[in-house]
Amino acid sequence: MDRERRSAIAPVAAVVVLGLVAAGCGGGGGGGNAAPVVNAGADLAALVGIALNLDATATDDGSPSGTLTTTWSRVSGPGNVLFGNAAAVDTTATFDAMGVYVLRLTANDGSASSVDDVTVTVGMAIDNTDAAFSVVEGTWDLSPTTDGNGCWGADFAYAYSTPPDPLARARFTLDLATVALYDISVYWSAAENRTAAQPIIVHDSSGTDHTYYVSLRRNGNEWFPLATLTLGPGSYIEFTTQTPSEGYCNADAVRLMPAGA
Repeated sequence: MDRERRSAIAPVAAVVVLGLVAAGCGGGGGGGNAAPVVNAGADLAALVGIALNLDATATDDGSPSGTLTTTWSRVSGPGNVLFGNAAAVDTTATFDAMGVYVLRLTANDGSASSVDDVTVTVGMAIDNTDAAFSVVEGTWDLSPTTDGNGCWGADFAYAYSTPPDPLARARFTLDLATVALYDISVYWSAAENRTAAQPIIVHDSSGTDHTYYVSLRRNGNEWFPLATLTLGPGSYIEFTTQTPSEGYCNADAVRLMPAGA
């Protein structure tokens, strides 16, 4: 279509549109139906098997029926997602495998729909009560937290170290099917009677052992970042009493989060 023809048609189209609006098309105030506005929330982090709260919003202009239907769905991810109530804007999501997931909130007003996505990075926490925890050597007892400094779960495992006492070792076996880079954190109950140099050995995917020392006298009741390493089948994290610092050693919980997600 040449320029002269387009110029001739444009004013006619404008007159038709204006005439429809003036006649009240789309409701007495004009403007027609607007699609819902959806916000699935900021990107989140979660742990396998622990319900994550989803805090989203979905609003509508009330047209055409004033009824807004919402639905959560899994767009991508390495495992399954169980929603507490997939039809509720604010609900929970529980994941069965580590990795990066994209979840979608869809809102439909009966005539138009909108979507928004949220990315969830899912890691794994292993507690001393889980099957992946085992005593490799020596004796480890269990204690609930009584000093107000917390622990992950109901209790933690502990062994007293008075060098050169016999070695005690406790291990968290990491059930990893593939090799990947992970951020590793540990959790403990802090108190002045703990060792100031708790040895933690990370056995990586290449078979190399990395030894770190942390003070259990501070930074309790929180996930403490230990290292970022490549882990895979055969990897484990071990706590020992082989320390020059007298006091209680403890093995409470470890956490892995996919690095760089």
